[in-house]
Amino acid sequence: MRFRVTGGADGVSGIDVGSKRYEPGDEIDLTGKQAEWLIEQGYLEPIEGSKKFAKTVEVEPTPVVEEPVVEAGNDEASADAGSEF
Repeated sequence: MRFRVTGGADGVSGIDVGSKRYEPGDEIDLTGKQAEWLIEQGYLEPIEGSKKFAKTVEVEPTPVVEEPVVEAGNDEASADAGSEF
């Protein structure tokens, strides 16, 4: 099967297969078994028109946690809270 090197998570990582180096955008012929972990890790993608990779890999999205923003400053509510005159 034919695959394209994607560059991994950072988009710039290449792969070494045998004694040859492949950079992002390069195309390579591998068996499904050879390519399986490289696809799972995001280093390869099947090229359209070639045999489809039999195993579908689903990746769960990483949840984004947003923390509340607290602005420091003198607001009238907190300044008046301590005085009762």
